[in-house]
Amino acid sequence: MSRGVAALAVLLLLAGCGSSGDSEPSSDASSQSAEATSQVDEADAAACETVDAPLIDIPARADGEPAMAIPAPPGWERTTELDSDLVRAALVNQSLTADGFAPNVVVTLESIDGDVSAQDVFEQQRSALTSQGGATDLKTTTGTLCGQPAETTDYMGAPVAATPARPITVLLSTLQSGGRTYSVAVTVQTLKPDDPTYVRDRETILSGFSWQP
Repeated sequence: MSRGVAALAVLLLLAGCGSSGDSEPSSDASSQSAEATSQVDEADAAACETVDAPLIDIPARADGEPAMAIPAPPGWERTTELDSDLVRAALVNQSLTADGFAPNVVVTLESIDGDVSAQDVFEQQRSALTSQGGATDLKTTTGTLCGQPAETTDYMGAPVAATPARPITVLLSTLQSGGRTYSVAVTVQTLKPDDPTYVRDRETILSGFSWQP
């Protein structure tokens, strides 16, 4: 499966499921831990943005992998239903459910052999969104995540099962370590993009997501 397509498949699965029924409070998830070697130095960590929301740790699964952390504003609960080597975390906000669909966040991490440029990774991710996922109206802005290359893309996701087309935002970032390139995608989606709570929480989640030292 090509880069980007695997993460897209998970996103489509969660969209088709709508609300997740297997969730647990974010405080439980934050207690998870794993033996791993972080590759984010203190200088990069200092460049991470601080937000006013508790962080859920996303531990590395293998030596050399980066650890991560994601903000969990009130109402956003950790769900483990899709956890795998690809899906590292997912959050769902049942309190914002509209038309049978709960806003959700999916964090995927892919490991790529070799030092691949961030631009190449981002281009392949966007290509997968359009060619495999039917995404339209892509609007991308570039930036950094804890000192690492990053970009944020807003787009319209294609209908999936009973879920109609909806606005989706994905934050992409890469980190090179030990001859490998790690690519993270943080994807947020809803059916009600103008809900003020969702707008505020989306900004908190995306701006506060971080690589961890």
